[in-house]
Amino acid sequence: MNSEKIEIIVGSRGNIDFKKAIYVSEDRLNKLLNLLNSLFYPVNIVDVENFKERNRVNSINSRYKRLFHKEEYEFLLNSSSIQEAAEKLGIPNMRAITKMEKVISEFMKWCKRQGKDISSMTDPDSIKRFAEDLEIIHKDAKRYKEMTKEENNKIRNKLKRIDKIIKKINEDIDINKNLSKENQFTGVGRDAELKAKSLQLKKEDLEKEKSNLKERFMEIRNNFNKIKEGELTLNESNIKVSKQHEE
Repeated sequence: MNSEKIEIIVGSRGNIDFKKAIYVSEDRLNKLLNLLNSLFYPVNIVDVENFKERNRVNSINSRYKRLFHKEEYEFLLNSSSIQEAAEKLGIPNMRAITKMEKVISEFMKWCKRQGKDISSMTDPDSIKRFAEDLEIIHKDAKRYKEMTKEENNKIRNKLKRIDKIIKKINEDIDINKNLSKENQFTGVGRDAELKAKSLQLKKEDLEKEKSNLKERFMEIRNNFNKIKEGELTLNESNIKVSKQHEE
């Protein structure tokens, strides 16, 4: 590093970076990270190529929002004030308040899942275990959402198509019923009556398919909510991505 001046950029979402590339040995890198950790907490290294690719993809879809790390959850619960949390984590005060409220709520639910009273779980080891569990829960929820995104989109599109088909079938049923009434005791009337019955059966089949699709859609949503609440994990056998509705 010699005596070269190092400029640090602090992003609006709490990320930090160097204004330009620096070159250091492994030993000096560790010393630099220790220094940064004394100013910002926690400091993690992100692979440059992965970060560039992730930002490229998200600049097309939506603004990138990173998940909090377990050290950040742990720090929030151990912070003596909102100001301390905001300064150390590099986030605005309002975001620190929102995050702290959410983490405290998650901590209360975690204690309940452990069958423990919150007053007996405020020791450093318990808070550390909670932070580790919460990080896993959030990663599992994000992963499950990514795994089921394509299937969810296919279900939505298929439901829209089915609704359009059913609407057209209802119109055709009405036409054929009227045609049957107007031409009773004739071949045209009998054909129209049979056509209406055939369309009705087709409609019933589509309604069943629609019901199954909605059931699967709700299953995905319920699984996501349960994973987010820590009631299920991705490793459990009933959390599977269905191939049933792939086209």
